[in-house]
Amino acid sequence: MNKFETGMIYNGFKLIQMEEVEDINSRCHVFEHEKTGAKLFYAQNNDENKVFFVAFKTPPSDNCGTAHIMEHSVLCGSEKYPAKDPFNTLVKGSLNTYLNALTYSDKTMYPVASCNHEDFKNLMDVYLDAVFNPRAVRDRKIFMQEGWHFELENKDAPLKLNGVVYNEMKGAFSGPDRLLGETINKTLFKDSIYKYESGGNPENIPDLTYENFVGFYNEYYHPSNSFFYLYGDMDVEYALERINSGYLEKYDRKEIKNDIADEPAHTHCGFASDTFSVPKGTKTGKESMISFNFVVGKSTDTLLSLSMDVLSYVLLETSASPVKKAVIDKGIAQSVEGWFDNTTKQMVFSIVAKNTSCRKIGSFKDTVLNSLKDILKTGLDPKLVESAINYYEFLLREADYGYRPKGLAYGMDMMKGWLHGQNPVEAVKIWKYFDIMRERAKDGYFENIIKENILMSPIHSIAAVAAEEGKEERLEAELQKRLDEYKKSLSDSEVESIVRETKELIEYQSAQDSQEILDTIPMLKKDDIKKEASFDRVVGEEIRGVKSLFIPLDTNGIIYGKIMFTLNKVPRELVPYAGLLSRVLGRIDTVRYDYETLPTEINMYTGGIAGRLSVYKNKDGFKPVMSLNGKALARNGKKMFEIMEEIIFGSLYSSVDNLTKIILDLKAEYERRYDNNGHAAAVSRCEALLSAAGEYEDLAKGIAFSDFLQLAAENPKETAQNLKKTADLIFTRDNLIVAACSDDKNAGFVSRSAEGLVQSFANGKNPDAEFVFGGKILSEAIETGSKIVYNAMCGNFAKAGYSYSGKMSVIKNIINTEFLWNEVRVKGGAYGCGAGFDRYGGVYAYSYRDPNVASTYKNFRDIGSFLKNVSLSEKDIVRYTLGAVNVADRPKSNADRFETALSRYINGYSKEDVQKERDELLSVCANDVKVFGEIFDKSMENNAVCTFGSETKIRENSQMFEEIRKLYKR
Repeated sequence: MNKFETGMIYNGFKLIQMEEVEDINSRCHVFEHEKTGAKLFYAQNNDENKVFFVAFKTPPSDNCGTAHIMEHSVLCGSEKYPAKDPFNTLVKGSLNTYLNALTYSDKTMYPVASCNHEDFKNLMDVYLDAVFNPRAVRDRKIFMQEGWHFELENKDAPLKLNGVVYNEMKGAFSGPDRLLGETINKTLFKDSIYKYESGGNPENIPDLTYENFVGFYNEYYHPSNSFFYLYGDMDVEYALERINSGYLEKYDRKEIKNDIADEPAHTHCGFASDTFSVPKGTKTGKESMISFNFVVGKSTDTLLSLSMDVLSYVLLETSASPVKKAVIDKGIAQSVEGWFDNTTKQMVFSIVAKNTSCRKIGSFKDTVLNSLKDILKTGLDPKLVESAINYYEFLLREADYGYRPKGLAYGMDMMKGWLHGQNPVEAVKIWKYFDIMRERAKDGYFENIIKENILMSPIHSIAAVAAEEGKEERLEAELQKRLDEYKKSLSDSEVESIVRETKELIEYQSAQDSQEILDTIPMLKKDDIKKEASFDRVVGEEIRGVKSLFIPLDTNGIIYGKIMFTLNKVPRELVPYAGLLSRVLGRIDTVRYDYETLPTEINMYTGGIAGRLSVYKNKDGFKPVMSLNGKALARNGKKMFEIMEEIIFGSLYSSVDNLTKIILDLKAEYERRYDNNGHAAAVSRCEALLSAAGEYEDLAKGIAFSDFLQLAAENPKETAQNLKKTADLIFTRDNLIVAACSDDKNAGFVSRSAEGLVQSFANGKNPDAEFVFGGKILSEAIETGSKIVYNAMCGNFAKAGYSYSGKMSVIKNIINTEFLWNEVRVKGGAYGCGAGFDRYGGVYAYSYRDPNVASTYKNFRDIGSFLKNVSLSEKDIVRYTLGAVNVADRPKSNADRFETALSRYINGYSKEDVQKERDELLSVCANDVKVFGEIFDKSMENNAVCTFGSETKIRENSQMFEEIRKLYKR
């Protein structure tokens, strides 16, 4: 451990504060750079997943998205690393556990993470040079590519707008949730910088000039405006030395005008509305969203921030939540949820009604106010409050942040207050606040927050967004008209200038960096890759003829439990009901608990209990499985399994009114889930056109399931009967598998719990039901209100006679970073793209927030030709191999390791199989790439395609699709 003393200077940084913080198991250090005033926080601990980021305070002054475009652009080459795309080069061949850049409403962050010491140093150095010496402020073509530019192929062609951020934000602004969020800010912030869209409004992005772009960089990307964060087991003295001598010591302290003024109190309730696009013929009058919004305090108040998370959950996130219940019971909306944003200086709390009508704004507002006032009279349910506090404390102690390292999550939370003057050490001391909340809750603490911070908030508003049929088509037509008129206003020389700039940009994008330039990007050696594959063992035993599985992991006293059921006996017509059943479990009334008390009971003792339907696929077919999943501290493990048994055996599907509420809430969720995940929807639907496994998944939880939800809501009694029928087919002993994951010392308890569970189940008497693939078409387009599209193409290498190989993970890396990135993203302007191979035989390619249809599919079809003709050096192969290993070895949470181990077990995927794939991955040579070009082409001979999104772009390419449909069948 490094030994520091407060008041001393280390590599230009003066140590201001040093303190042990048990909450994150770290010794925390706060430094300030003597020469520039740059701030630095270092959390010293034994976590091998090291994190670095540099952040800048970047308040916007308009809706042009300057900060967002800058975030993209600075990663496109620097003085020391002049490659056109060091970011993509790092993705190809680094062992990073996180690599990204993030634009917030008032700050921009550049985080990296890695478990490898040398790799971490490389990543940190590339990012430091990127932010302090970017090529983007000297090369306008980078701004054009990443931000926006006019595109004109020849003087007679129509003028177009293109750019990665421009297309990204066209996609973002297609979603009702994003539009509502922007509208909320407009209503609350009249004077503050938060009235602006830092990501950029597509209508305003083309107003940004290159000169203003460079000016923004010169103003804000200075060490005096910087925040550095270091976390984990690292050579911190090297890091401090590198930051200082490599970059900061070249600068002098500078006064930067970056103050963010508070929004003054308003004299009245603000209001604003907007519309989002839906395809023609799909409007029903119930698509609107309304929000009641309040500025509730400062992000520097950690206790208030945590308390608002808990209070939002209490008021709006369970079936017992009083505000949600009041709005739904009055028939004002089909779904209600809380939005709490603590990433801004002044935090915002919104009560959001979904699937409603703007005609109900008045009754919505009155109902919310009356329900909050009633709470002040009667008080909140103490058990509901306690269960919410327990739930949030469990989640924070579990520290499962998905794909983000926990060290990064701590830093991102810290930045919310640190940016505005909070002591960063105080921001990570959180456990004491749970005791404070529990104690104060007895004396009306949360009721007082409702009174002081919500009802008496000096800044509040109503915002609404409503559906408009054909808005996307109208806006695109209006945009093209403006572009046509603008082109007519140009002189011949100005038109030729745009044609020339378009050609020069394409040439720039098509040109390859020299090997000398590419060699400047640091990379590890093949010897740095460990040869042995990771594999978590599964301890299996038979209990009364039922499989009981235990995965021993160091879970810090948490037990993860699964009661699993194979779905072999569910006939095709009941598959959607199986999907619905998986989402109803844990929410519908049971014999012992009603609709309102069940969630409270779950959260009082566990970190959550919920159903899930999974389709496990292998080369021989697929196995659908439903599971009821729970997690709890070991001391509550017995109670967790008791509640899970109650849910399985005691659920009352005949509670039709509450069942209808659940379905409508689920329907609202599905109607918004595709706004940011259209690529996943396109790939999933594409696979449904091609295979039985894909079709099963679609019926159980995809777009076909979305169609089913409408019918289920309209026929609740029939739905209830079929749910009961489906449950009776599923919940039998012969379908049962019990699985758990925890520390070794809990194995005996899990085994005893499994035996008790098995005894509760009767044997089934129903035969297996065959699922016959019903696919009839191979090309489909699904129209939404989006301004852009998501394209997907799928094939099958198993049907073409090939087997899965670990080499495919390297080939995937080559396709994505060497071909699709350049053709679909850089040249085509799509925000994202990718391709991949599944172990069961599937192969796919997709694009994300893409302005193109036909040209993207041409690029997909050219993948095989690219592989067969690309010339790669041994160093290139090593780089791509490193990138593939990085994906395979990325640290997983205990929950994810549990899922992976179970999936391998169910699919019969042994430790030897995993090692074989590892060996294959490490053996890739240049000739393999050409071989896989042939495999890709053969796999795609009978392909399926699906485009998801813009009605206009789909209609322009209608000849490509056998069927065109709306997203939601009314």
